[in-house]
Parts: sequence; structure tokens; C-alpha cells
Amino acid sequence: MKKTLPPSPAYAWIKCNKDEDAAPCASSAASGEATYRGLPLCGCAKVMRDAGIIGVPGKYYGMPLSHMRIELLQRVEDFDTLIGNLRSLIGGR
Repeated sequence: MKKTLPPSPAYAWIKCNKDEDAAPCASSAASGEATYRGLPLCGCAKVMRDAGIIGVPGKYYGMPLSHMRIELLQRVEDFDTLIGNLRSLIGGR
């Protein structure tokens, strides 16, 4: 078991290419609206959350609203769901 494995990326960055996917955020969330750390989701993160894809808005890492970071190190079932949701989103646009 002394085999060295190459590193595996823990995160992936997603960029939404449509201009409306980088729309500015509201200052507060409406009742029932999706949030991240108490702030309303907007831009790419909102598009992805609406498609069932959960990640961290790019603005928390100094990136534009058109970017979102997703975690890749997860259970196989969750990763398969992520891939299915991404395929549905891409196919439906």
C-alpha cells in the first residue's frame, strides 16, 4: 500500500457565459429565496442553485458573479447527481 497517487482536484470553477447570469445581487433576500451565508444568491450561483447544483458564489473568492466554485470530493451518488444536473442544465439552455 505504499503507492503514491497523483493529486486530484478538490474543486472546479464554473463560469456562466450569459450576461444575465452575472446580474447584480439584491441587498437582501426575499422570504423563501435561496441564500449563501445569509446573503441572496445571484449571478451564476443562482442559476446553478435553481438547477439543483450547490456551490460557493465566486464573489467569496474575489471572482466575478459569473463564476461559482463546486466541490468535487463527494460521495459517488452525489457526484453522479451533480453530473446529471449539469447535463440537464446544459441541455435545457
